[in-house]
Amino acid sequence: METRKAYEACRLYQQVLTGYSLATDAAKEAGERQVALLPQVEEGLRSELAKLAKANGDRQRAFVERAAGFPCEAEARTLAEATGDQQLDAILAQTGATQAGRLEKFVAEWKGFACAARAAGLYEELAAKALQPLTEQAVGRRGRALVKFLKDWEECPSRVRAAELLETDLGAELAEILAVDKPSTRAGKLKVFIKAWPGTKATDQADAELQKLLEPPAK
Repeated sequence: METRKAYEACRLYQQVLTGYSLATDAAKEAGERQVALLPQVEEGLRSELAKLAKANGDRQRAFVERAAGFPCEAEARTLAEATGDQQLDAILAQTGATQAGRLEKFVAEWKGFACAARAAGLYEELAAKALQPLTEQAVGRRGRALVKFLKDWEECPSRVRAAELLETDLGAELAEILAVDKPSTRAGKLKVFIKAWPGTKATDQADAELQKLLEPPAK
């Protein structure tokens, strides 16, 4: 393999070094052979890198992963970051309702790169702006809007805050239901609540309370 696929051989030697720490003799030999192969592999990688100056972001990101741990990784990452920055600037130049969706896709594609972190920050700014009107609405009147917000937005600080607001509001509504004295009325309200707010922590609590009411009395 060293002769036919030097890169793959280097990777396998690395697996020996990182995965079999107790095999000291094998690790020593793997390290020596990897060092001997490194100049050849690095030369091949740099030859590949030279052809990627005008390649698309997908190919550049793939090469960064391929070059991970080799000397040319830093240059490959710099090249990919520049492309990512250009793509992000193009997204920001086109304002409108689709910008958030494009930022979502960008963050997913460029995960692990600095440009993805910048995009995530910009995405959060849009999410915070969308959430602000809901924070000003009265408790008990914004539940459906919060559910829609959680559906429309991907993971970000504002989405976490929206989920917390929803659970707080539902917790207050559930407390009122549990304060109802008549068991049959309370059970009916719990059923309506569970159906209305699936997938929430408050619903799990409501379901537990309903099961208690439905349990047959102990003999």
